[in-house]
Amino acid sequence: MRVYYALVAPLILFITLEMTSTANAGINGPRSAFVEKPLSLTRPDTGAPVIYPIKPAAGHSERKTTNKPASDERESSRETIIFDATADPILVVPEYVKEGAAIYIQYLNVNPWAVESNPVFQNINRDYSTGLSELQGQLGIMTQSKDTGKVSKAQNAAEKKFIEEYEKHGDIINKTFKEIEQKIMVVNGILELDSVLKVNMANPMLTNKEQISANILNHAQQYGLDSINKLTSFVKENVKEIYKGASTVNNEVSYLERFLEDTRKGISEKQRKDYTEKLAGFKKTADDLVKIYTPNSKIGASASALQANITMVLSLPFSLQPKKIGAARGDYFEFSDELKDKKGNLIVKIDPPFRIKTYGGTRVDFSVGIGVNIWGNGADYQFRKNPTDAQTGPDTAKVILAENKSNKALKFSPIIGIHWYKTTRHAVQTMLTIGVSPDFSTLAESRLSVGGGLGFTSSTDLLRRIVINGGISVGYADKLKSEYQNWESYNRFANVDIANMTTKVPQVGAFIAVTFNVGSLSSSK
Repeated sequence: MRVYYALVAPLILFITLEMTSTANAGINGPRSAFVEKPLSLTRPDTGAPVIYPIKPAAGHSERKTTNKPASDERESSRETIIFDATADPILVVPEYVKEGAAIYIQYLNVNPWAVESNPVFQNINRDYSTGLSELQGQLGIMTQSKDTGKVSKAQNAAEKKFIEEYEKHGDIINKTFKEIEQKIMVVNGILELDSVLKVNMANPMLTNKEQISANILNHAQQYGLDSINKLTSFVKENVKEIYKGASTVNNEVSYLERFLEDTRKGISEKQRKDYTEKLAGFKKTADDLVKIYTPNSKIGASASALQANITMVLSLPFSLQPKKIGAARGDYFEFSDELKDKKGNLIVKIDPPFRIKTYGGTRVDFSVGIGVNIWGNGADYQFRKNPTDAQTGPDTAKVILAENKSNKALKFSPIIGIHWYKTTRHAVQTMLTIGVSPDFSTLAESRLSVGGGLGFTSSTDLLRRIVINGGISVGYADKLKSEYQNWESYNRFANVDIANMTTKVPQVGAFIAVTFNVGSLSSSK
């Protein structure tokens, strides 16, 4: 049964427009063409960017924290704060960071190509002619030239024979051109994945590479490609079929040109010229297709580069590379950040600044307070007459030297302390304490104290300033001179100043003190 070209032409035009529309829908069509996860970085009611409020260090109820450092002790030179767009909570920070460590911030499950402008990406070279417009033009010529009434109107047998051959082989050319048209649209549709990939890479709301993979595959499946790993071979196979079809058209045209030459005496000059021009147009289109879709053409190289680009995007971590934001110094540090897309639109904001305490840094603090020296304070000496309270007899005139240590067993005095310590992430931290307890009544009896201290890492400033100290104390104290010891009676010295009978000797004791920090030297690593 013959297929009349007058009926086929509108169908070809409809199919061409429909497939072109389908090809473009994956790129410029509605966003529903992409399989996207519901956006988790914008508010569902207003669409505004999420602002993550940060509370002071006194409370982290809205933040996940850990009492351990963000990394192993052996890697103390670097700490990373992690922002995960799909996690709950979304921001994970260490409660403490080793002082001196480099601080990095890393965003996980965010589109690295949409929020950072340095992707490694190879542009696809698509500035070649597809030959589609020429092909569709020749299909129109085939439609116009097909006229079943010409056979019956032929002037002679030669002309009739040529028209029959022209229609027979013209059907083959027409069918082949339509097959080529479909193959070209498939190749163009697959290469449009370049634009699909770029659209997805520029979408800051994607949170994982599976979404990009689904969007790409959704577009590819419209053209019969079910796996990105087959992209290059799929395109090359279609290019091969286009090349083969164009060669078939050339063969058919060559046959009709020879046939026309053989029957030229039976065909009028005007008809021969008309057919010659039509065949030349078919041949030019076929030759152009052969040049464009040669098996070694740059289309295959573009497909290979496109597959490599897609594979690269889907193989890289869907996150931003850690970015250094500073180094930990002092008792704590603060940070805030904004994540924006390529156009400068705000996506996520970490504000107000977040506070993180440090540990491992050296401190030298100064404090003042009250201390008590235990023992080592010497004794009080005094002359006592009639120690037995005798009423009569010689004892009424007896004088003894009384020694009293009890009133100096515990001696309260102010203390000035210096504390050296390394900060810790525990609730209590130990210190090395050196202090001086001045005796303002007798400066010679001031004492030097050496020991340890316990400080507190509480977020309350008052409690952080309190230090509990203890250790040994050394100082001079009064002691009876040796020549005045063990006398039975001190009658002869009753009128002598007791201070002349004592001497200052070093004494070791203990001390306990509670002090209040009043200042600190600059911290160091």
